[in-house]
Amino acid sequence: MANYQFFKPAFEALATDGVIGDPNGRPAYAYIRVSSDGQAEEGRSGLPRQLEHIHEIACKLGYRISWEDVYADDHSGFEFEDRPGLTKLRQTYKSPNRRCNFIVMEHIDRLSREARWHQGFLEHEMKTSGLQVVYWKPYSSQIERAVMGIIAQEGMEQAIERMRIGTIKKAESGRVTAKRPAFGYRFVDGNGNENTMEARHDTYYAINNERAIAVRFIFESIAYGGMSCFELMKVLDERGKVEPGFRSPIAKAWNQRSLVKLIRNPLYKGEFIANRFYKRRVVEVDENGLSKSVLKEYQRPEEEWIRVSVSSIVDETTWELANRNLWRNKGFARRNKKNDYMLTSIARCATCGWRYHGHTDSKKPHIQRYYCSSIHTTPGYREHHPCDQPSIHCDILDTAVWEVIANALLEPEVLLLAVDARYSNDRVENIYDQLSFLRHKIEGKTTEEEKLYQAYLAGAFDASEYAGERQRVIKERDTLLSEYERLQAQVMTPEELAEKKHAVVQLVQNAQDHIDKHDAPLKLKQRIVRLLVDEILLNVKEGWFELRGTIDTGMLFTQDSQVAGTSAPLRRQNRSSRPSRCCCSVQSLSSDRVQSFAVGRDAQPTAPRFRQE
Repeated sequence: MANYQFFKPAFEALATDGVIGDPNGRPAYAYIRVSSDGQAEEGRSGLPRQLEHIHEIACKLGYRISWEDVYADDHSGFEFEDRPGLTKLRQTYKSPNRRCNFIVMEHIDRLSREARWHQGFLEHEMKTSGLQVVYWKPYSSQIERAVMGIIAQEGMEQAIERMRIGTIKKAESGRVTAKRPAFGYRFVDGNGNENTMEARHDTYYAINNERAIAVRFIFESIAYGGMSCFELMKVLDERGKVEPGFRSPIAKAWNQRSLVKLIRNPLYKGEFIANRFYKRRVVEVDENGLSKSVLKEYQRPEEEWIRVSVSSIVDETTWELANRNLWRNKGFARRNKKNDYMLTSIARCATCGWRYHGHTDSKKPHIQRYYCSSIHTTPGYREHHPCDQPSIHCDILDTAVWEVIANALLEPEVLLLAVDARYSNDRVENIYDQLSFLRHKIEGKTTEEEKLYQAYLAGAFDASEYAGERQRVIKERDTLLSEYERLQAQVMTPEELAEKKHAVVQLVQNAQDHIDKHDAPLKLKQRIVRLLVDEILLNVKEGWFELRGTIDTGMLFTQDSQVAGTSAPLRRQNRSSRPSRCCCSVQSLSSDRVQSFAVGRDAQPTAPRFRQE
């Protein structure tokens, strides 16, 4: 999302009584967008200029725009669904309680430069929602809009390709193509001068002597000192308090991911690699059958890499030995467990957000506990991200969670309603809207092709002109069909939904024999939990957990005997004493009713009741 604080001074400079445009005009939204973080935050162009143009047309036509009604993005590329600002705006103008019925923008390409269907879909959605769209520079006709949109789109594609080719040529000439200097290096120009205009284009690496000491220490500690990454992070954090060169380059404390990435980087043995990675937007399907478009980084074939020689900080032997020991240390990692746990990696700490993991005491009676994995971070990290959540006995949490799930399993028809509801949420409905719009556009292209043929028969075109126009229509229709297929892959078909429901029924039937005794095999419990629960938010200190997923509910629990090392029963809580943030109730999976229940010391928990009107 764009840095709103960057362009707020520009808004305030234009504003009168806290609004831009006509202070006495009709309320309106504003949407502004640039293509990169740099444009948004460095002020090279974009957002302030767009605000000026929006202010100009709002004054002329009588609209007033408050700061709260300005939405902004710095998202590059053609996609519109993943822009935080636009997503929030779309949710706002679809709301029946919205404040404005107008939206002001500079050009239509601020919505999207993809003129084939994105622009039309977003405009159609706004008008269908009763929102009137106003542009600072409107187009005189639909033809002009389509032509200018295609020109803008192709211009951006060409600009991206020119940048890629320029980056390759820069690397082939022996220069560095990194956007920011790596830890231990600094940017210089061809004459060795730092912080010059030439260094932005004629970029080379020179060693940062203060940081290079830390780099050598890191490699020698892993290669020859026998240190693990965890031990090394603690030492680096301690030395960083008195030696600035040892401080983490991107955070207040070192973390394992950045340290491992540094050690594996061949840059430090004198080899900078350009053109190694590229990004591509793909559709991924999660374990629940939902699909989403994500931007992923891929590695190119090694023959396409461009190697640039730079000054090395460590010799190749030290680099190779450090990497060999780094790989060897994985086999001794403390996370490699010999025991299985029902909720490990599903439970998440309500304080710090880290996952809970299981641990079994080596001494008898081999008590098992879940603990927040933040305890394995370095003291330096914990100093800046404190977490005081204690561990909890596995049998206490496992029993409490299984009580809730077992009660839900007693009413499988409700679970089937929950599966239906889960795959019919707002996101899926939005995709269906897009599919409907695309179907209409595809049908229009088929009609247009038929009309072109009739015009050709009537002599309006010669053969060459007709062939060119027909190829244009076919290309546009193929593009729309491709988008239609991509979106269709993101929603669950009736057959897939039926298969998902069948899986729920099968698991319920397999568990029925064990529910009364609460002695279902651990593997079966794990499968059921992972099918019905995405995440468990756990607060051991306050004594509550919250299930999130197909089953959404909260529970209170206490641990009377945790210190003694024995399981404690769940204790009845007075509703008046419950924390406000914990809902000790089971929400109807059909979202129609909520029926409260509590777990008593001397009785089994009553089954959650789900009712519909």
